[in-house]
Amino acid sequence: MTIFPGSIYGSMGRLGVGKQTSATPWWLSGGIAADNCVAAYQPKGAASYAASKINLASPGINNLIDGANYPTWNSTDGWMGDGTQYLRCTALPTGDQTYSAFIRISNIILVDLKVMFGVYNSGEGGLYIQSNSTTKNFLTGTKALSKAERNTSGVYGIAGKTAYYNGAGAGDIATGTGSDPTVDMLIFALRRGTPQQIITAHIQAFAMYNATISAAQVAALTAAMAAL
Repeated sequence: MTIFPGSIYGSMGRLGVGKQTSATPWWLSGGIAADNCVAAYQPKGAASYAASKINLASPGINNLIDGANYPTWNSTDGWMGDGTQYLRCTALPTGDQTYSAFIRISNIILVDLKVMFGVYNSGEGGLYIQSNSTTKNFLTGTKALSKAERNTSGVYGIAGKTAYYNGAGAGDIATGTGSDPTVDMLIFALRRGTPQQIITAHIQAFAMYNATISAAQVAALTAAMAAL
């Protein structure tokens, strides 16, 4: 298990908090309702690349689709993207700032305008987390929050209008709703017309929810993702 300095993992991880049981998969940690999880993917520890693209929350529904170029994979690092590769996700957020999404990512190359996951078209709402050389930007609906930081790994997420990093609130996103996205969301990139802002990084897990999960649920989910 990776210990992230200054985060909840340093104290909680060693106590076994967040470790999944056979009855509670990591994407439902903290009492998240199964009906609220629209997508959950776990490339780290998967049996194969094909298995890593299966939607664990609803196998066979919203399984990931290879992009024109797609990441390499191994069971230790998960998906490994080189800045040209991405995956297509047909599970879409709405534009009303109610969805939640969390990603465990590492080995980020810090350059400007690269996206961990996202969809956003002009005139529509969207959802994305963008990594720049000195900031991370969290967008939901039509509004974004920019936070100064240079971390290259961790669990990033958005729950409703709150941004999170390693289980702790990183700030509130302004109200700004839009219409629902109409094109696939991408992992490793932003869907804005064409795939763009493709990140160089490794991804170990990703989950998205059709509801705003609570701060307590975020803490439990983040700890569980870190313990994979």
